[in-house]
This record gives sequence, C-alpha cells and structure tokens, in this order.
Amino acid sequence: MDSLNYLGKTKQQLIKEFQEFYYKKAAPLLPDYEIKRNKDKYNVYLINVVILGFIFLLIGFEALKIIGIFLIFVSVVIISLRNGNKKTVQVEMDYEVNLKKVLMPEFLSLFGVFKWFKSFDVYDKDGKIKTAQAISQAQKQFYKMFSSLKIIPFFHLFILDDIIEGVYHDVSIRLLETKFGFKAINLMTLFSLSLASVFIISAYFFIGAVIIMILSSIFSSISSELSGIVFFIAILVLILLPVLFAVFYFIVTGSMRCLVVEIDMNKNFNGNTCVYENGITNKKLKFKKRPELKTVQLEDIKFNKLYKVESTDQIEARYLLTTAFIERFLNIKTSFKAQYIRAEFKDSKLYIILGVDKDLFAMGNISKKTTGQTFVELFEEMYSVLSLVDELKLNQKIGL
Repeated sequence: MDSLNYLGKTKQQLIKEFQEFYYKKAAPLLPDYEIKRNKDKYNVYLINVVILGFIFLLIGFEALKIIGIFLIFVSVVIISLRNGNKKTVQVEMDYEVNLKKVLMPEFLSLFGVFKWFKSFDVYDKDGKIKTAQAISQAQKQFYKMFSSLKIIPFFHLFILDDIIEGVYHDVSIRLLETKFGFKAINLMTLFSLSLASVFIISAYFFIGAVIIMILSSIFSSISSELSGIVFFIAILVLILLPVLFAVFYFIVTGSMRCLVVEIDMNKNFNGNTCVYENGITNKKLKFKKRPELKTVQLEDIKFNKLYKVESTDQIEARYLLTTAFIERFLNIKTSFKAQYIRAEFKDSKLYIILGVDKDLFAMGNISKKTTGQTFVELFEEMYSVLSLVDELKLNQKIGL
C-alpha cells in the first residue's frame, strides 16, 4: 500500500514525518546511550553467567556443581577486574524499556492515538504504574483470552513483550508481541523452573524407585523372568515415558513466537470461524478441535489446499471469507514474511496471528547497536499492521 487511507497521507508523507522524528528526537539520544550500553553489556553477560552457575549448583549433579562453581568464580573475577576498585556494580538491566518510554509515545503519534506498554508493566490513566494486584488481574485476562482462542494451541507458558493499543479509522486495535511454550522461557523463568525441578525430580525418582522395588520384590517370588519383565515395564511407565512426555510437552508442543493482532470489527456476526494452515506447520502447532466446528469448503480450490476453515456457521463463514478477504489475508502473510498466519472471528472481533519469529518493534537492545535502520524497521512494522484495517476494510459495516 502507498498510503494509510484514514490518515489521508501517502507513505512518502509519513516517511518525511518519521525522518523528522528520528533526526530531532531519536538520533540525539543514541550517542550517550551507545557509550553506556557498551560499558554495561559485558557486565550483563557475566551476571547471566553467574545466574547460570547457581542453576547448575541447584541441579545437584556433581559434574554440574563443579562447572557451576567455575562459572561463578571466573565471572566474579572478570567483573572485579573490569570495574576496578568499585565495591558495587550498577547495571541498567533494561535499556529497551527506558529508551522506549522516551521515544515510543512520539513515534506512535505519527500514526494516531496509540499507547505502548511493556509486558504487564501497564499504566493507569494518570500514567502511574498499576498495583501488583491490577497487573496480576491483567495477566489473568490475557491468559483467559489466549485460552479461549482456538487458533492458539494448548500452551503451558506465555510471555508478552510489547503491547501497543489504540484506535485507527474508528477501529480499536491491539498488538501483542507474544511468545508461547518453550520460546517463552527466559533466563529468570529457567532459573525458577530449575529451582522447582530440583525438588520435583528428586521426589519423582525416589517415589518411582520405591514403587519399582516393591513391584520387583512382589513378583520375584513368582518367577525371576516375570520379575524382570515387571521391572522393565515399571521403569518404562514410571520413568522413561513421563520424561519423554515432559520433553515433548515443554519443547515441542505449541512453541511459537508471534504477533497477535486483536481488532474490534464493525460487522455483525454471531458464529465462531477459524482459518489455519493446512500443512507441515499445523502438525506442530496444534489446532484446538471442537465438535461444534465444522469444516467449510470455499470456492477457492487453491486456498482450500493451503488452509482449513472451521466454523459454527457455514453461511456466515462464507459471508466473512470472501474472495477479497482471502486475497488480502495471503498478502498480509507475504508482507510480514510470516512463517504462518491464522485468523479467528469471535465475539465481534477478528484475531490474526502472524508467526514472525523475530523481535518486533525492537529498539534499545543491550546486545545490539541501535541505529537508524532499527527505526526504519520499526516504522515498516507499524505501517504494515495498520494497513490491515485499510486492506481488510474493517471499518465498514457491510462486506469484507
């Protein structure tokens, strides 16, 4: 698209405004930011290595304990040498948040009235950080929303990164950069899981060993051969299968990094219609099958081969998934270079999931230099998302 229709500006006009923002607001901040980032980034790496060392100590195996002690000792020595005689080391742990708090409001104003939040660190109307209880409530609401969507596979962990919300062309829109499953595990989550697993795994193997011993002793009085079979089955059922299931559950099933776009639609529909990929990706990212959803065959034979459509209302599904919608739906995947794209019409809203396995809306990464190109990519991402409303004509009351 060469323009965002609602703003009444061509893309070139928006680019000129964006360039003015960058050279007047962003570029002057970057030199000081780069000096501090280069100074702190290695300290951050070393602190993470220290945390990893403590994780190894907690796991309990002798070899890992030795490695953990070595990592902690070497990291502390290097930190001491790098920081001279300083008794404490002060490190700004989240450059991204601090830089975005300054620049994001003005950047988003190029596109209309939008707000940016970082994860659950949300703000009230007065700009103050909400209470822990309010943040927890927000987290539960997001979890409930994700759980209700059939195009999102069953997941055990999720984490939100950037949240952008606002109104474009009388359409409320919310962008949620989200990680599900294994990809949601960051260092602190890994530390917490490792701490819990020390006790869980120890208790699990102890109980399993006791049960195996009891079963083995019971059947040994009958037959030594039968005892061996029971012993093998007990190990398989009590230890090997649960371990394999845990690996599959945490690493394989539903591991995805994506952009969830939530759009309030000015269209009347009562059913629940889902569009999801019909291919290799779908075998990994399970679709939540429901008995009330029936397969819809559209007239577009090529689309039917690439995607599956499930709906509670066959007529309504065909009304929503017009030829124009299908064309735009496929164009969106191409413009985002997405690995997959899914859509769900539910409760007067359209949810689109784009499998873009990269850090969207990036700015201020401590391990990567922030340049003009960083902001160009940010502009293109925001432009592409808002063009969804124009492309899909979501502001119109009838037709798609």
